[in-house]
Amino acid sequence: QKQLNEVEESSKEYKTVIDKINKKIDDIKSEINKIEKQFLTKENEFRLVREKIKSFEISKSEAEKTISRLKHQITDFDKNVKELKREQEEISLQIKKLEESEKDFIKQRDLFEKEVKEKEKEFNIIKNELKELNEKINHLREILDNVKDEKNEFEIKLSSLKRDLSNLESNSFKELNIDLNELEPDKELQERGIEELREQVRVLSDRLSSMRASNRLNFSAESEYEILEKDFNFHLSQREDIINSIQNMKEAIERIDEESKKAFIKAFREINNNFKKNFKILFEGGEAELEIINESNVLESGLNIKAFPTGKTIKSSLFLSGGEKTLTSLAFLFSLFEYRPSPFCVFDEVDASLDDANIGRFLKFVQKLKDKTQFIVITHNFNTMEGSDYIYGVTMDEPGISRIYSVEMKKLRQETLNKLKKDLKNK
Repeated sequence: QKQLNEVEESSKEYKTVIDKINKKIDDIKSEINKIEKQFLTKENEFRLVREKIKSFEISKSEAEKTISRLKHQITDFDKNVKELKREQEEISLQIKKLEESEKDFIKQRDLFEKEVKEKEKEFNIIKNELKELNEKINHLREILDNVKDEKNEFEIKLSSLKRDLSNLESNSFKELNIDLNELEPDKELQERGIEELREQVRVLSDRLSSMRASNRLNFSAESEYEILEKDFNFHLSQREDIINSIQNMKEAIERIDEESKKAFIKAFREINNNFKKNFKILFEGGEAELEIINESNVLESGLNIKAFPTGKTIKSSLFLSGGEKTLTSLAFLFSLFEYRPSPFCVFDEVDASLDDANIGRFLKFVQKLKDKTQFIVITHNFNTMEGSDYIYGVTMDEPGISRIYSVEMKKLRQETLNKLKKDLKNK
């Protein structure tokens, strides 16, 4: 029992000790929590301080940049100050010069004012003289108006006299067939009175009227003869001019025909050589030539095309097949383009009767001549489309609605070639 009591006492002591230890542990834990809180607080403070330091460093860098920029500005400012001082010195010199110029100007102004006063005196004198001259001019204008009125009256009288003189000249030529200037004054008539002369004129006018009424005299026969003679001589000279013109025109036509004949023969020979060459290329052999039907008159003669493909004996081009006729026509057409290119050429289904090999040769010719002639080919053949530079087509996606599209084949071929090269490299 005694041992049990000791054990219980010891257990109580141990519990007391354990309680104390637990209490210390709780205190340590609370102290640890307090320390952790302080640590977190200090860590936040440290982070804030570090951020402030970083901010201060950035501010320091910016401040250094600002200081450097200000130093440059100060340097530039010093340069500007020096430049301004130099300009100030120059301005001071200019001011001195201007002051000197001002003195000279004042002297010149005084002289000018003196001259102005003298000119004003002269102006007043001239003004008075001008006033007197205006009065004289007004007086002369009145005299001139009077003279103009008298002149108008004299012109009216002169016009009347001229009209009477014209009537006299007309009557003299009409009645007497004599120019008035050729008439000489009759002294006897000049001595007669006006009434007597008027009576004599009336009697003579009646006699002249009766003679005209009887159709016995033709007073205008001489003048009509002169007019007819002038017309005859004019037409005679015109006839000679026309004959000379016809002769010159005949000579010009003969000369033009001769030159045209030479030019035609030269062109025919070159085109014929081109035709022979092109025919052999398109047919891969064979013979062909152009023939003038009437060599004595080449300008009005027709042409005959002789074509002999390889391995065939044909007497006439009418016996050629459709494809052979097409190739022969193309050979002739290309020979014309080689001699004298046209700006553009339109082919409408020319490849319809050609096989793939002939289409290839046809396209080679087009590629050869396309630098000088623009070829527009209407076709449904895929080989011809592939060999073209541009394709323009019309499609109908919806009934009644057409849409035009275009494809740049050259660009498409290049893109396809680049894609194939890329695929081969990848493989």
